Amino acid sequence: MSVAPPSSYNTNLSKAQGLVPETLELLELWQSGMSPLELRKLVKETGALDRASDTRVTDVVSRGFAQRYLIEDGQPASWLKLLAQEGLSRPALRQLMFLYTARHNAVLYDFLPQVYWRKATSTAGEVTKDDTRDFLERAVLSGQIHPRWSDSMMERVTRYLLGTLEDFQMIAGNRHGRRQTTPPLIMEQTPGSFTHSRPGHQPLLNQTLSEGHPRIVQQPLQLGLRPMITMVIRRCLVWRHFSAS
Repeated sequence: MSVAPPSSYNTNLSKAQGLVPETLELLELWQSGMSPLELRKLVKETGALDRASDTRVTDVVSRGFAQRYLIEDGQPASWLKLLAQEGLSRPALRQLMFLYTARHNAVLYDFLPQVYWRKATSTAGEVTKDDTRDFLERAVLSGQIHPRWSDSMMERVTRYLLGTLEDFQMIAGNRHGRRQTTPPLIMEQTPGSFTHSRPGHQPLLNQTLSEGHPRIVQQPLQLGLRPMITMVIRRCLVWRHFSAS
């Protein structure tokens, strides 16, 4: 059974945000069965990731790529690598990366229904730094951040949480402390996969924001990729109550 996001929050996003171009580069290097240590060694040997420092390579590979895509015997990485090789568009790949990132970063996972979608359906349609900081302060009160992070770390995670959403093109760039929400396009082949959720909860991605916001779909993808895409998305959209039941 797939593992649901943990209930407590960590600071991993302060070290590894969206990592979209980095993930695509690592998928080219990675081979089935390769461990994070072996991948880090290969990155250094080939000069990948713009010849990043040892610390940066460790953060990107271990805190980002490995935790998101090398779980379950590397199946997520295998799927994404195959989809990329078969010509799946970058926007579609980015959407799948977003699902895995949210699934394995509980702070992002919870931020989406509690803040993002509520703001996206509001009149202004904006997410602010204060919205994000308030969300983290509520997490302290609920025990999901325990012990409380330092003020500087709270500030960093606030900034990097928004940065992650920007990397995945879920929000626009910062303008006077406000960021316009830019809800994702939904892949045409699997619209039903995005709508299943626990009663009273919203899925990570939604087909419609409100009655006034019709579902927007991408151009049809290659028909042969449909089963793989459907499997990947269904594996990602696992709610906590399923694993607990």
